[in-house]
Amino acid sequence: MACALGARDDGVLEAAAKAGWPLHIFWTIGQDARGTVTGDSGDWRGIAGPEVYANTIRAAGLGGGVITVSHCDAQGTADTLRDTIRAYRAQGLRIVTVSELLRGMGR
Repeated sequence: MACALGARDDGVLEAAAKAGWPLHIFWTIGQDARGTVTGDSGDWRGIAGPEVYANTIRAAGLGGGVITVSHCDAQGTADTLRDTIRAYRAQGLRIVTVSELLRGMGR
């Protein structure tokens, strides 16, 4: 069985589409001078707050339109969320819902 990013396989994506969810939104994957950058904070692995923060700030460095993923029950995210939001704002970024982001892309 093939597996897509975010532990979703073709069966899950097909079931979601049949249920009326035709778009499948994942986090950003891009490149910077150090290599591959992902919008996955990694907080689900139980990593410490400073690493969660570093991951999300690095992803934000890719610029506007970046999609990151963090989990409400992850301690690393809870420990750093205020600082992360401040850093995003300092970079001139705004936090929006995926729906708002897609509307801005003409969807």
